[in-house]
Amino acid sequence: MGFEIPPSYLENIFNLDLNGLSDEICSCEPRYILVSYEYRRDDGRVSYPYCLIFSSPRNSPNDLKMLYAGTLHHFTDISQVTKVYELHDLEDLNEEWLIEEMKKKGI
Repeated sequence: MGFEIPPSYLENIFNLDLNGLSDEICSCEPRYILVSYEYRRDDGRVSYPYCLIFSSPRNSPNDLKMLYAGTLHHFTDISQVTKVYELHDLEDLNEEWLIEEMKKKGI
């Protein structure tokens, strides 16, 4: 199965504050968001987990939700992420939310 994303559909946002990321993403359509984030552990160690946030707003058209959900596994494989977090409300997307989700999955 081939999977190709036209360059015109790709958006690269570097050095963006995670708290401002929701302003850059469409709130009415699903999106895959690849994130490499500086995470400071309680013991002082720093790691840079590479993860995927699957944004699937509740008000998205059902056909788009199905399209994105159906290709999520393949996208996860080709992007080589190990952690996937699902988000239904972009207003929740901030540093606190991501840290909470990472702790739930043992990062």
